[in-house]
Amino acid sequence: MLISGGIAGLAGVIDSAAVTHQLTKGVDAGYGFTGIIIAWMSGLNPIASIFIALLMAALETGSDALQITLKLPAAMGEVLQGLILIPLLAGSVFTEYKLRILGKHKEISE
Repeated sequence: MLISGGIAGLAGVIDSAAVTHQLTKGVDAGYGFTGIIIAWMSGLNPIASIFIALLMAALETGSDALQITLKLPAAMGEVLQGLILIPLLAGSVFTEYKLRILGKHKEISE
């Protein structure tokens, strides 16, 4: 946790010092939420999280380019990520939990 916190702090310093040249109020841009989703989708597997992070980044970056080129709505990246996430969430619910119907059973007496 110490190493990952240090890496996150270093990324924040690089973003503030090199990109924007100032500390702004909305500096996080939702990266924590995306990181939690990537960790959940990868099943906490570090190798799988690299590939899933690349997929989510490609969706986000590609949707920005499509938005400009094809005049698509502004939230197209979030919609595409949602179209991936909702079936995964539904699938995990059905694999984790089993539906049992409890009813009255008649006992057979001899």
